[in-house]
Amino acid sequence: MAKKILLISQEFPPCVGGAGVVAYQNAIGLSRLCHKVTVLTRDWKIESTQEFQLIKIKGIKKLWPFFMALKINSLDLDSYDSIILNDIGANFVWATFFKDSKYNHKISTYLHGDEVKTILQNQSGYLKLFNYKPKYIDLLKQCKTIVSVSNYMKDYFLNHLDENIDESKIKIVYAGVDNNIFKPVKQNIQEQYKLSKENYIITSA
Repeated sequence: MAKKILLISQEFPPCVGGAGVVAYQNAIGLSRLCHKVTVLTRDWKIESTQEFQLIKIKGIKKLWPFFMALKINSLDLDSYDSIILNDIGANFVWATFFKDSKYNHKISTYLHGDEVKTILQNQSGYLKLFNYKPKYIDLLKQCKTIVSVSNYMKDYFLNHLDENIDESKIKIVYAGVDNNIFKPVKQNIQEQYKLSKENYIITSA
């Protein structure tokens, strides 16, 4: 059954960052599964697309969390079946301005890798100013699902978390591959490029 999904992310291509890439992959992937996706992000000069609805946050750059909160507050959140908080920025805005929201049961939030250092160990900027860590932990306790990008990230996060949360709500979801772009390689790469078997092939994604 098709669902209406709100995906909130501070990062989004062309802004460089792994979390932004995950947000884009999720927006495209969920749309292709016939879900109605709305992406709410900062104004990164993103080109419009027919695959999902795009809402760009404009205003003074340093005050983007406040403008994002205002935009979220203007949306009909009752109409969404699921709300995805894709990165630290999105989580900060939600946990700070929508604390104990009646919509927290719709929330799926992501663990990308920077949460331990940026939130649990060394808060700075807005995160320090608003004493974000306890708000973030409360959100983890109230949300529907916590998505971790790897088993390592899940264990790393839990090992540094000084409070108990329901571990059963943590789901491991690895980044996917767009089969329209990437295909299995049939030929032997070493033979094709005349590489010795003593050579190593290093790939990056």
